[in-house]
Formats: sequence, structure tokens, C-alpha cells
Amino acid sequence: MENVTIRGRRGTLHFIRFPTSEVGAFLQLARSKGMATLVNTIYATGGGAYKFEVDFIKEVNMNLSKLDELDALIAGVLFVDSMNPQECYYWEPPESITNEDTPPYLEASLSQYVRKPFDFSNPYPFLLVNIGSGVSMLVVNAPNDYYRVSGTSLGGGTFLGLCCLLAGCSSFEEAIALAAAGDNTTVDKLVRDIYGGDYERFGLRGDLVASR
Repeated sequence: MENVTIRGRRGTLHFIRFPTSEVGAFLQLARSKGMATLVNTIYATGGGAYKFEVDFIKEVNMNLSKLDELDALIAGVLFVDSMNPQECYYWEPPESITNEDTPPYLEASLSQYVRKPFDFSNPYPFLLVNIGSGVSMLVVNAPNDYYRVSGTSLGGGTFLGLCCLLAGCSSFEEAIALAAAGDNTTVDKLVRDIYGGDYERFGLRGDLVASR
């Protein structure tokens, strides 16, 4: 994310991600790059802020300032949108489809959909769904006014665990690569398997997943 100003300093934000099993390697990299000479405290959230606190102090002499995970999530969404509105978007069917008798999302293939920026200037209230190890669903009425309405323990942790068990994966990236090369229609029940084609009354394409 380019041209970001934080506390009077302008620069580029680089986002990296890695499994928590690689925190040791990250700390070695941070130490080799002299990260601790630039700052002595960094902000952290989630369970790792507690789990790896001692490691950060011991390895790179840096303190972790812990923030509430959901507070940080909402603040992060609003910050990213303010810095780069293109990051908040939705998919729209092509304008060339004009058949009024058939919903456009039945006519267009997924490759024809167009990415459109979403106007986030006045979004409230909105529903924020956070998918991590589990899933949390939040109603956000204002930057500091939100509440959790629902959630489930079936999330990314369940997905990765099943992939490791059934497909022999060792990482999320490997699981995604295998999924991209596979064919879900051989295992999922589709709308067309139930209705013989599109369910036009409710605008459901025949190739949509009805049950996994």
C-alpha cells in the first residue's frame, strides 16, 4: 500500500503473512535486519500476542502492545479503505446482459464479472464477517459501536485440518493450490443436481454449490 502517512511519516506498507510455526524464522529475519533499532514496541493482536510475547522480548528486545482483536479488525478495515478505496469492492455482472427475463447472474460466467469499487463513505450499519481459525459475525454501527451477533467454530482451522488429514497438505497455500487444480463438482451437490438446471425463481445458477 503506497503513499501511506502514519504519525507524520510517509511510505509504503508491506503486508506479509506466514504460519505461526514460522515465528522463529521471522524473529531471526527481524534481528538480521535491525528491526529493533527502529522501534522498541510494536502493536499485536490475537492469541499470538500472548503466546509469543516472551520470544519477542528475548530474541529482538521488542515489547508487544496488545490490542483487542475485533477492535483492531474494524479499525483496520476502515484504515485500509481510507488509504486505498480500491480494496473495498464487489463483483458485478457485465452490462452487456440485458435479458429482463433471466437474472444476469444466471447468464454470465464468473470470468465475465467486473470488479467494482464499493462506496464506503457511509457504510453503517454493516455486517463484518471475520474468518480465521473460527468465524465471527459483527454488526458495526460506528467505528466504536459494534457487537457480535453470531459465529461458528467451523472456520479456517477446520478447513486446514481436514486438508492435512485427507489430502496430506502441510500448509494453507498448498491446500488452496490443490483446490484450484481440482474439480469440486465431483464431490459437491450442485443446484442442478437437485433441480436439473438453474433455479430461476430465486436466481440460483445450476453450478452453485447446494451442499458440501
